[in-house]
Amino acid sequence: DAILSLAGAENVATHQQYKSYSAESLIAANPEVIVVTSQMVDGDINRLRSIAGITHTAAWKNQRIITVDQNLILGMGPRIADVVESLHQQLWPQ
Repeated sequence: DAILSLAGAENVATHQQYKSYSAESLIAANPEVIVVTSQMVDGDINRLRSIAGITHTAAWKNQRIITVDQNLILGMGPRIADVVESLHQQLWPQ
């Protein structure tokens, strides 16, 4: 949440903590952008189709899926500022 917040975004799944996010919740939240790890998609965004409800979101329909290297976001290391800046640029393109 901190990284998304610093990048100017809101995590719509915050209230779920570490529980699975249901298809109904995902569709109801209808995120404009979805951020996932690059390891999760392994080079192919279509791998996300297996997530129930994702294809019904504005993010999917508008191809606003952002991938971030999980090694850079799982800890608050020295490169976190670069990650936040990169994420901000992808979230708010000029």
